[in-house]
Amino acid sequence: EALGAIGTTLPHCRGEPSSPAESAMLACGELIYWSNRKDLDEAQISTHTGAARGVLLDHSLCASAGALKLVTSCMFRSDRNQVSLVRQFPELCLAVCREALVRRDEQVSYFQHQFLDDAYNITCFAIQVLGAVGDISDLKMLRSFCDHGGFGSDALKAIESIESRTLFR
Repeated sequence: EALGAIGTTLPHCRGEPSSPAESAMLACGELIYWSNRKDLDEAQISTHTGAARGVLLDHSLCASAGALKLVTSCMFRSDRNQVSLVRQFPELCLAVCREALVRRDEQVSYFQHQFLDDAYNITCFAIQVLGAVGDISDLKMLRSFCDHGGFGSDALKAIESIESRTLFR
């Protein structure tokens, strides 16, 4: 984040990821870096982020939603002006989270401590992302979670959020 904000060149040697979760985290880091480059416009940022977006859209890895959850949940700055990947790349995050809900039992996280980084918590995060930036096409999937004991209340909140944004405009 800081390297992008001050316009420093992204280091060429960042190590080789040894797992899908590491690849997804590195991709999130690159998106955050390029999103903080205030000297570039959206089109320039888009050309630099293609590879990172490609990694996150590789659904076979089942690690992208967990990485997004981790970098979205952390508050590194006290001024609250940090880049939100969900706000900056809503379509990308929607695609990742929709797939995470379809394959929720396969999700992995960078940290595997079974405390807020397991498939259950990643699924809750994915539901919240759909509620925040999803559209009416997401309602059917969200409704399928309403009767689930662990996800029901999050799904209902997400549905309410989408409906309040879209149905009465």
